[in-house]
Amino acid sequence: MRKNIVLLGFYVGDEYFEKYSKGDSFPQVAAYKLEGRFLDAMRLGGAFVNTVASIAVSTYPRNKRIFFPGMQKVSSEGSCRIVPLLNLPMLKMFSRLLGTLYGLFRLRKSKTDMVCVYAAHTPNLVAAYVFRKFLGVNYFVYIPDLPIYMDMGVGRLLVTRVLKKIDSWLIDNLISRSAGVFVASEYMVADSSRWSKKPFMV
Repeated sequence: MRKNIVLLGFYVGDEYFEKYSKGDSFPQVAAYKLEGRFLDAMRLGGAFVNTVASIAVSTYPRNKRIFFPGMQKVSSEGSCRIVPLLNLPMLKMFSRLLGTLYGLFRLRKSKTDMVCVYAAHTPNLVAAYVFRKFLGVNYFVYIPDLPIYMDMGVGRLLVTRVLKKIDSWLIDNLISRSAGVFVASEYMVADSSRWSKKPFMV
């Protein structure tokens, strides 16, 4: 039976990505391509996949653009909803969370068997968790990098380091509430006592 999946992440399509990544200090090319391969794999496996995404970009002022517009495209393979993003410090995560929740709940009328979250990013994980609580749809997490080692930053302020630790704890907690994980190596699963017993696929 064909599965209806929502891929929740950063895959915005080549045209949008190329247009709005120009001039970015750290364009997320490798991560974008990897998520694209993950999407291709699910569709080649016979799944019908709708995507809800916001672009992964550096926060202002490293990227001079403050606002990224939303848009939607529909094809025979599934819809692609790009949510608008306010690219300012602190507001960026809140903006991504609200946009992602809106995008997910817009799909509530179509049958969704599961949500796949690409990368352990707090707003996307929170949105998937809330969606599961309201509609009972399980979510799975694709983890290309261990959250504790992501965006370490050298010479950060004390408050930033504290917030990063809180964020890492929250990510770990939300992964532990997922139905399973996709990882790049089986050794990644054993790293956390919170989700080491989760069903996983390498």
